[in-house]
Amino acid sequence: MSVQGVSSSLYESWITNLKAVQGTIRKRIFGAFARALGDKTVEWMTQVNLEHMPSFASDQSIALIASERQLDTAPSEATSAIAARAPFWLQLAQFSGSGLGILLGLHFTGFDGAYLVQQNGLALTLTLPLPAFTLGTKWDPTPNLVVTNCSQLTGVLTSNVTPPTWMTPGRSIPASQPWWKFDDNTDFCSRFAVVFTANQYPSLSAADQTRMRNTISKWRPAKATCVGIYSLSSGQMWQTLPTAATWGHAGNWGGSVVSYAGV
Repeated sequence: MSVQGVSSSLYESWITNLKAVQGTIRKRIFGAFARALGDKTVEWMTQVNLEHMPSFASDQSIALIASERQLDTAPSEATSAIAARAPFWLQLAQFSGSGLGILLGLHFTGFDGAYLVQQNGLALTLTLPLPAFTLGTKWDPTPNLVVTNCSQLTGVLTSNVTPPTWMTPGRSIPASQPWWKFDDNTDFCSRFAVVFTANQYPSLSAADQTRMRNTISKWRPAKATCVGIYSLSSGQMWQTLPTAATWGHAGNWGGSVVSYAGV
């Protein structure tokens, strides 16, 4: 175990200053005993006590702390950044089961720029940078959450699960209602997708795909379903985001979309 700035010479100094210990060789022998049995014990015990504190822990312990507290981390993230975030794990955990939680998880695992598009017509994204992690203060990223409406339906969307019959009007979503159309099932509104624009992540390794899906699964509401992960590599998408061009504007609408399985 590496000792980071913890040093003791109390025992070695004490024994080498005793009158009973005379001569250079004798001082070295007894000093070594005192150093090994006394000072090293103090150093090791002190460091062990500090290892559970992220600000003082070694890199190996930081990794264990991050795992224990289920912190989301990126493969190339600096240990110092993880250590700064570790004391705030309970404040992070309170966003579990929310769109903000998913976006935070994606950010900390290295997938920035995501939009969560919900079938009910809402799009969620994060503005960066997030607030700094400062000990003694409450960490609150809620002002960084941006919620906007998706494009409006151009016509009535009738449910294929509860269609109209001669006895009932069925279920339908009126025209001009903000909506993200996955299909004609208007009854299943707990669905969402993760969308990246501006040529982000055109190709993800199998490991990155797994890491992203695990992050989404960890933070999503228990009854919500992620239908897929999509990355627009060129052109525009028919179902537009608030920051994209709307239908009828100039652009290549035969856009190229890379898709990955949802969770």
